[in-house]
Amino acid sequence: MDKKNKKDKKKDNRDKEIIDLTSYISADMINSDVDGSYTGIPSDTYYYDEPETPVQDADDL
Repeated sequence: MDKKNKKDKKKDNRDKEIIDLTSYISADMINSDVDGSYTGIPSDTYYYDEPETPVQDADDL
């Protein structure tokens, strides 16, 4: 595969529509997962639309 085809393929991936799956997450799931470890959505973001604050943890070092 030449460089041009690789660039075209990368561009195609960026143009894809983002699918919002948050409608499938219930409030009960968020209540039991306040940090967003399982659902990927912290409770403050889900309930109050506050942006998630990134946290550096051990695997980031």
